[in-house]
Amino acid sequence: MPRAIRRKIRRVRPDKARAIATRLLLSDILADPDPARVERFCGGRTDAEVRRDLLDFMLAGFVSPIRANRFAEMFHAVDPESVADRLVQIACGRRPDAVRVEALALLAGHDPDRVDRVLARDPMLGTRLLIRNTVVELMETERLPLEGASFIAERLGRSVDADGTDGLHATERLQAVFEETRAMLGTPAGLVYRLVLRDPALAAVWPPIIERLVDEADLEALDLLEFARKRAEGATRFQLNEAFDRARARCEAGHGAPRPEARAWMTPATPDGTYTVIVGLDRPTDGALLASLDLHADGVLPDSGEVQPEAYPELIDDFVARLDARVGPLASVPALEAAAAVRAATRRRRERGESIRELDLGAISVFRRLARPADPIPAEVEPGEAPDVATLSAIFEGDGRWMWDDDDRSDWDLPEPREAADEGWTERCVQASFERAHDLAFAARQRARWHALSGDPQAAAQMAAAAQAVEDDPSAAPLTRFTAERTCAALFGAAEG
Repeated sequence: MPRAIRRKIRRVRPDKARAIATRLLLSDILADPDPARVERFCGGRTDAEVRRDLLDFMLAGFVSPIRANRFAEMFHAVDPESVADRLVQIACGRRPDAVRVEALALLAGHDPDRVDRVLARDPMLGTRLLIRNTVVELMETERLPLEGASFIAERLGRSVDADGTDGLHATERLQAVFEETRAMLGTPAGLVYRLVLRDPALAAVWPPIIERLVDEADLEALDLLEFARKRAEGATRFQLNEAFDRARARCEAGHGAPRPEARAWMTPATPDGTYTVIVGLDRPTDGALLASLDLHADGVLPDSGEVQPEAYPELIDDFVARLDARVGPLASVPALEAAAAVRAATRRRRERGESIRELDLGAISVFRRLARPADPIPAEVEPGEAPDVATLSAIFEGDGRWMWDDDDRSDWDLPEPREAADEGWTERCVQASFERAHDLAFAARQRARWHALSGDPQAAAQMAAAAQAVEDDPSAAPLTRFTAERTCAALFGAAEG
């Protein structure tokens, strides 16, 4: 740190000095986010501290919204509500138009309705941005997320009328830029135009988008066309019905967009049935379109979806390594396996009558780019010999994530264990965990699949047998007691440490 700055910091209170130093360091990292330096910076700080500094910097104008958001996503330090509030302040403030567009594009992914309210506050904003080609310039330099940029451009196109500019004509010009950028990035049309096609107020700009979805004819395109035709009226609905039939025929005949080359990874589940899947779709140029989701026995975990449209090879490897350290061992799996897992989780959530959150739909659309209606459902692992507690200990050796978490223990009102092998505490945990038997069995079956994909068929068969035992009688299942004993030992060790 420069000597002049150190002298300045010494003249203020210690707590304020630390805050100044933190912000100076964060500003330097954001300007040149070397992964090693970023890791050192975030290593000793909580997500809340990182998020606070990012939001303060973004609001103060020291760093652009796009850069701050990407940095925060790397460390899962984004609080959607706080970020959305800051983005509204930036979009409505006295900032350069390019910064305001960045904020609006990110805001479209957090809360699309707020975009309309921002534009209503400044009716001339759309005119200025379109005349200066701000959106086009940002798109051409890949600084805007395609999905948010497309949505913002459509809204701006409709808002331009103060000077007689034809808003829809301007939107068509912008769409040409989107298509050029989309082709370069290899981004599916469903991801780019999802927000636009889900808004009936923008039906006037749907026709060319509909044809692009028919050309791609993947599952995401079919879903979007189905969603839109149920909400359209008159001639637009007739066009969507016809487009849906054409897209479905192309999809079933295998004439849609070719399945992209992809890599995928998967973590083993925790006892509550939660695990993470990641997919990277190769782009025509260097890098990939990267998406991740947390899945659960009940479906997609709300607000867990992430999409990184500009992930380069070294960033992908770095992201996977950090995720491996944060959420457990990652296994490289066939991309179709990850797509099938997301498809099944999405179906489970909808069968429960619960909608998919807006923040997750973008990530889901990336996984669905790989899927086709005729894809087989992955077969479950056949159970082998039922494992006892000693065998389970060997299977889970080195995996510190297999234990009931704080939320579960809080719901069950469990005290801290008095020793590593507290029989009374363990028995209370076993009895309380019966209500989570469904999740525990689901987690064991997912673990069986994970071991099979990792090349350990023996552990896979044993975990399938453990899942069967939990389903038959959770009170007598070795996995139920093993999980309680593991939780007890881990908590006592943490307290002692």
